[in-house]
Amino acid sequence: MIDEIVIDARYAITLCEPTKTLGRIPNLVLNEIKFTKENERVLAVIAHYPTRVSLVNDLVHHRIYRSGINSISALVEETKRLAELCEKGFKDFHSPNLLPK
Repeated sequence: MIDEIVIDARYAITLCEPTKTLGRIPNLVLNEIKFTKENERVLAVIAHYPTRVSLVNDLVHHRIYRSGINSISALVEETKRLAELCEKGFKDFHSPNLLPK
């Protein structure tokens, strides 16, 4: 089991479990992987998502925006690739029962 899903060595999906203080349901978190000057890996939060679909949608948007894809067929292929990576990652996640649908 894994505790984060890494996509293209640039993004990491993590789970923010519910807390009494915040009183929220588990959220999926999309993070960008960055490195400090000392070459320490840090996760910079992009956003929290209530569902898997909303996270994957935003991940696709971020990836497409940065990639320079300029054809519909390439857009379809990249969307499919990212969705499949996420789907596989969600199956291997450390707490699949806590994941929002």
